[in-house]
Amino acid sequence: MPVDLNDPLRGDYLLLNYKISDVPQNLFSPPVKKDLSAGQVVYVALEPRGEFYEVARAGTDWFAPSANQILLKGKSSWRPWNSKTNVTHVEYGLERFYVAEGMGHPHGKLAAQVVVSASGNASLKQVFVGGKPYAEAREDSE
Repeated sequence: MPVDLNDPLRGDYLLLNYKISDVPQNLFSPPVKKDLSAGQVVYVALEPRGEFYEVARAGTDWFAPSANQILLKGKSSWRPWNSKTNVTHVEYGLERFYVAEGMGHPHGKLAAQVVVSASGNASLKQVFVGGKPYAEAREDSE
């Protein structure tokens, strides 16, 4: 879900929210029965399901992922709807994608290419719109 914003020092960016950002509390081990405090470290194991990765399990302590899983490290972020929907919102540092000035407002299905280190830290490499790299998709739409 993109939102077009501007950072006075770095320029225009899209604010991205991922399906994996809202982690159901029943996937935490040990179980989470209430909202986590904002900024608490969260580890989330993702596994491939179809074309994309989805949350398989989560925890507030490091754990070894299964062979087919990738472990992401993030931080909990308070959202007013968390307690009503029994999810914990997690930010991974993948929420901003910087673009050339005036190149916001993508149209089409968005997907992200992410690289994850062994420690679970993630880096956003590319955003695709309708299967094309962002800049190429924006040029085609003009």
